[in-house]
Amino acid sequence: MRRIRFVFLLLASVLLVPVVLLVRSALLYAEHDERAQLRTVAERAGDELERELSRIVKEEEARPFGHYRFYYVPPDVAGGRYGLSRSPLAGSPAAPYVIGHFEIQPDGSIGSPMLPREVERARERGDWRPEDAAPAERRLAAVRRIVESNLEAQVPGTARVTTAPGESGSEAFVGAPPPGQTAPLAEAEPAEAARPTPEAYRALLALNRSADARGQVNPLQLQLKISRLEDGSGLRVTALGQDSLEPLAESALRFVAPSRQETWFAPESLLRDEVPVGRRVDVYPMSGQLAGPEHLILLRAAMSQGRWYWQGAVLSVPALSTWLDASVFGESDLLQRDYLVRDGPQPPPLTGAVVPFGHRFARPFDSLAVRIGVPAMTTQSSTYVKLLALLVLFAGSAGLYALYRMVEVTVGFAERRSNFAAAVTHELKTPLTAIRMYAEMLRDGMVDSEAKRQAYAETITTESERLSRLIDNVLEFSRLEQGSRDLRLEAGPLGPVVTEAARILEGHARRAGFELRLEIEEGLPPVRYDRDALVQVVFNLVDNALKYARDASERSVVLRCRRAQEGVELSVRDRGPGVPADQLSRIFEAFYRGGDELTRTTKGTGIGLALVRGLAQRMGAAVSGRNAPDGGFEVALSFPASA
Repeated sequence: MRRIRFVFLLLASVLLVPVVLLVRSALLYAEHDERAQLRTVAERAGDELERELSRIVKEEEARPFGHYRFYYVPPDVAGGRYGLSRSPLAGSPAAPYVIGHFEIQPDGSIGSPMLPREVERARERGDWRPEDAAPAERRLAAVRRIVESNLEAQVPGTARVTTAPGESGSEAFVGAPPPGQTAPLAEAEPAEAARPTPEAYRALLALNRSADARGQVNPLQLQLKISRLEDGSGLRVTALGQDSLEPLAESALRFVAPSRQETWFAPESLLRDEVPVGRRVDVYPMSGQLAGPEHLILLRAAMSQGRWYWQGAVLSVPALSTWLDASVFGESDLLQRDYLVRDGPQPPPLTGAVVPFGHRFARPFDSLAVRIGVPAMTTQSSTYVKLLALLVLFAGSAGLYALYRMVEVTVGFAERRSNFAAAVTHELKTPLTAIRMYAEMLRDGMVDSEAKRQAYAETITTESERLSRLIDNVLEFSRLEQGSRDLRLEAGPLGPVVTEAARILEGHARRAGFELRLEIEEGLPPVRYDRDALVQVVFNLVDNALKYARDASERSVVLRCRRAQEGVELSVRDRGPGVPADQLSRIFEAFYRGGDELTRTTKGTGIGLALVRGLAQRMGAAVSGRNAPDGGFEVALSFPASA
């Protein structure tokens, strides 16, 4: 059995490893599928947020150059006082997340469309009221404070790089040009003069490999940064490229195609009753710059007549987050959202059974990110995979166990049959040897005493009876296994049959040194039994008791019939050592014998109690065995009373 157990353990390991790997792969795939579905939900939410931010950028980039003044001239008006219009950006911003718009002039000063430059003329035209001044001035002061405090936090002449490592910086100076650098070309000069020379063009391409198909730097790859000049005479705006940390000597924007060109009419000319002159303006894309954890600056460049203007808006990050939530998610709380600012404080962990996903917004909002918590869910495929995995594991384990038990039982029965054959051979050989020896002595006249001849004859008779009982047991057990044993059940009292069997066994017990005591209650109800089968049952129980209690200090066997519940109980009890507790459940199995075959001293074939159980069940009786509390072993047959 040890070899069989080892083989089955090896087989189970060989089968279990690929099954476990297969189940694990299936579960990982199901988990990946679940996470992919959750990621799809998070990406969809991120895309909706990006769409709203893109709309904000498009609206800001689409604003004409003149909107950043209190007054502007619509593009379709050639001139005249009545062509002057108030900017849509004048007054308080319409969007709740916008603190205010501003414009950095070429001289480095900061203006805003929220306040008119000619206050008196604006009042005369009815476009400005005294009560509008205080809120506009507060907003403008907040805008200036945010922009200037952000500038002063930077090292003069440098810019904070917020894009990926390896980007290059090219500076465009506002105000007085640095020593050794000429002023930008005016618009009056030929347009070709504003284009880069072939050498500079090739140098720019060498520094920026992200050029588009036309050989121009992609404007969306630029990042504009503002800082002050060392002498405080103006502001410096840095345009970051991608491929080098060394800045170009000229403005990077001179090598970049503007997003659009438009014509601008100075509103001051109309206010002075002069005919305005149209000027071409190159407008560049928006860029984003983080101003602390709560503010974001949208900034774009514009060039007119060789002079640079910087226009943009200051946004409140908390207000923008609230507005995005309301615009995209409404009142839904299915997804948890946390908006993060680069280098800002980290939000607390998400609560509940959610899976977090991060999404960083595209430029110019690349300094902002959102963490989206999607409720964890179990998909139908995952449930099927888990159920199938459990089924495969259960079926495989049950199949291996059933196969092991079948082999174990088969091998066990084979071993017991082998032991039974050896035991029967020994049991047959012993009485036959005794019978032959005593018979030969009597035949050859070797016994002179009549008493000895009588003793030898009695021994031959006893061994013959023992041999007959053994043969009868084997034949009876064989008929029971084949199902050919027919019993003739008759209703009657057990007492007379048990008494007769005890009388026959009394001499056998006495010769073995035992006292056979018979205890039969009076008035027992009749039961159904087969007389020959009942006698054989009693013979086997008494013989088994004599065999296993031979070393007991009290050498007695009690054969008892008594009333029990609604029937009669027939029991045989000895005073021997009893049966080990772990073997009680197996003593009625065929060919089972307790202990080791190599060290066993008790004779027997292992079919006695199995035959008792088989005959008792055919007669409708229940068989049980137990160790008595005060010592010894007892086998009881419970017969139901006959109706």
